[in-house]
Amino acid sequence: MSVKNHTNETKKKMSASQKARHANMSEEQKKAISEKIKKKWREIHNAMYLLQFEND
Repeated sequence: MSVKNHTNETKKKMSASQKARHANMSEEQKKAISEKIKKKWREIHNAMYLLQFEND
């Protein structure tokens, strides 16, 4: 998996675009995205927890 190095100008444009999309979202959409991120974080956290015991 390669990582693209963006210029500062491109990063600012992407940030502005993301902020505009976020501002146009309904509360339900914001909540759904938040729950999706929390669920993914929990999965990662649980996997890290299991790996900790596997490496002991």
